[in-house]
Formats: sequence, structure tokens, C-alpha cells
Amino acid sequence: MRIVDKIKILPTPYEGHYHLYIPSSKKYVLVGKQEKSG
Repeated sequence: MRIVDKIKILPTPYEGHYHLYIPSSKKYVLVGKQEKSG
């Protein structure tokens, strides 16, 4: 089984942000739009 098959994308109350749940690592990773600085 590929690791991609194990990753679940969970929505968050914040628009444009998501939680990636990785069962193999048993942790959540918050991802979202990155603001350009400068």
C-alpha cells in the first residue's frame, strides 16, 4: 500500500487550510496557503 493511500485530508474551520492525517506517523500536519512576505 502506498503512503498516499493512508493520508487523509481533513477540513479545518480556516478557509484554505487543511489537516493532513498520517496514520503511519500518527500525527496531524497543518497545511494551507502560504503568504508571500516582502
